[in-house]
Amino acid sequence: LEYLHTRADPVLHRDVKPANVLVEFGASGQFVKAMLADLGEAKQVVFGTRAARSLGTVGVGTLIYMAPEMKEADDVKGPKVDIFSAGVMAAEIATGRCPAPGPEMEMMMVAGRQRRVAVPEEQRREDDIRAVADDELRTRIVERCITDDPDERADAAEMVAACRQLQRTAAYRDAQAALPVQPADAKVGSTVDAHKAPLTWGSC
Repeated sequence: LEYLHTRADPVLHRDVKPANVLVEFGASGQFVKAMLADLGEAKQVVFGTRAARSLGTVGVGTLIYMAPEMKEADDVKGPKVDIFSAGVMAAEIATGRCPAPGPEMEMMMVAGRQRRVAVPEEQRREDDIRAVADDELRTRIVERCITDDPDERADAAEMVAACRQLQRTAAYRDAQAALPVQPADAKVGSTVDAHKAPLTWGSC
């Protein structure tokens, strides 16, 4: 997405979802890389031209992953439509369950009368967001993507930086988990052979 979005004339994928992500694994089963596929709905646009308006085609994409502005035909759409979808996909990957947003409209009292009003995406998808157990993933990625206002969403470069930070955090946790446990009968202040002592992150 970062590559597509940072072209001189950005390319919008417009259908980011797990079914359009190809994952490569190595011979021993280890993860190698993930690739975004199926650019059949993608569009490159020069903003400020009539072509930009065509990005507003209603119905492009997959509804449960679709950014709210993609449902409005009269708006010029930007790369943040893909960021919203990526956030929904991240929540699905983290929880292992298909997104289940609530209703788009609800009845509310407005000026003393019952009216149908749009439900904010953060509210519609509250259960999906809360289900993400990893606090860092939820706050640094999912919540930064799933917002109604495109201006409040992170861009692709910020998402790449956040993902790399999460990778470093995960690597640190794995390294800590792999360290040998100190024997229960070890005494505080006892002499330890430095050549046999386990390497800790604090000593790096």
